[in-house]
Amino acid sequence: MMNNKTDETHDTAPVVYILMPIKNGVEYLENSLKSVLRQTYKKWVLVIGINGDKTVLKTALECLLRFREEYDTTNIRIKWYDTIGKPNTLNAMVNDIPNKIEWVAILDVDDVWDTPKLETQVNVINLFGFENIDVIGTMCQYFGDSVGRPKIPQGADVNTHNFFAANPIINSSALLKKRDAVWRNEHPGLEDYDLWLSLRIEKKRTFYNIPMILVYHRIHKTSAFNNSNSQNVPALLDEWKRNMKKTIPQNCEIILGLGMCLWLAD
Repeated sequence: MMNNKTDETHDTAPVVYILMPIKNGVEYLENSLKSVLRQTYKKWVLVIGINGDKTVLKTALECLLRFREEYDTTNIRIKWYDTIGKPNTLNAMVNDIPNKIEWVAILDVDDVWDTPKLETQVNVINLFGFENIDVIGTMCQYFGDSVGRPKIPQGADVNTHNFFAANPIINSSALLKKRDAVWRNEHPGLEDYDLWLSLRIEKKRTFYNIPMILVYHRIHKTSAFNNSNSQNVPALLDEWKRNMKKTIPQNCEIILGLGMCLWLAD
């Protein structure tokens, strides 16, 4: 049973704002929308941010109207954003969230959640305490044009993972504090990996990956998974390594084994 009491400043059953930016892939909206509506945790608001052409907006509205016959959709918002690029759209969506909201979740339109996903993550917040956890992910299963599971660290092991070796957080699994939900435009298609690097290296945030498959990531011909050639991962990692070196004092040596900066005095 979820505890609805509050501590000094933080609700133990917080309202989670779910951000779903859409430019392409609106044909998958029905499946992703169902997975949100079927969540066992009910204190959420879904914001669908459209920054594609107006036909995408029309299709999304028609889908929501169909769902109103079967589901309570009063906590779903659809908004048009005159923005360029996914990071700008996400940032604009965050700016529209009420100040009192503390947690946001990300869901790409072509992915789906298992029904206990949000409830399990809120339980983790309450297990660790608000001040002791910042980003909560889950395990993931691929479906569609490919099957399998990405190899990512489980539990608190993500904090000792080499963030330069691989992205340890599945984007559509992420629940993070709103204060940290700020994306950059410098690396198209890698804005999520860039954010996790920033939060771990610069801000020393605490991560946790729930060791359960609670997210299903669709693989299709237009997905980022099948368009990795358009993503310059080495450029992203090189930038972060250069940034880290700028913070090292003289007569020290950098070790990247933890994906963080450890300083050893000579």
